[in-house]
Amino acid sequence: MSLVLIVNSLFMKKKNKIFSKRLCWTLLITLIVGLMLGGVALYRLVWAPNFHPKETVYLYIDQTKDYTSLCQQLTDSAACAHLGGFKWLSSWLKYPEHMRTGRYAVEPGMSNWALLTNLRRGLQSATRVTFTNIRLKSDLAERLDEQLMLGKEELLALLNDSAYCDSLGFSLSLLAQYLRVLLEPFCGAADASDETGV
Repeated sequence: MSLVLIVNSLFMKKKNKIFSKRLCWTLLITLIVGLMLGGVALYRLVWAPNFHPKETVYLYIDQTKDYTSLCQQLTDSAACAHLGGFKWLSSWLKYPEHMRTGRYAVEPGMSNWALLTNLRRGLQSATRVTFTNIRLKSDLAERLDEQLMLGKEELLALLNDSAYCDSLGFSLSLLAQYLRVLLEPFCGAADASDETGV
């Protein structure tokens, strides 16, 4: 009887070893496959191209725009393929609480990460500003108010603030001289005097 027990216990140990090896290999393979699938899913959410407009489009975010209207604009004009992925990543990066105003470019083939990096850091696209027939500071402020997300009163206050102008490297007299040189061929020397309002 004891010989049967010894043989039986040896067989069970061998069977347990085989079972435990199979279990370890199965768990290891399952873990590797799970990590690979998770990596592919993470890549698709973060770095894969998600925006497919025909050409570069621009997002305009002002003080009145909220996160919901931004998502709507992404769907309408930027041809966002997977808005859910953008929302997940933006909430993970806490972007909805820290939206910045400005004009942001969305290029074809752009990823969620690239767009959110620009939005979070405030990396705006340049805006071409043109103005003609400007005589007074108020005219300049009014014209720039139409083209930029900047109020007329706010811009006039900055133009009249000599300390702010000095911090940018120009003074009000330099601005007046610049405008005088520009206006002299058109208005004559008498008209381009301090009547420019600068």
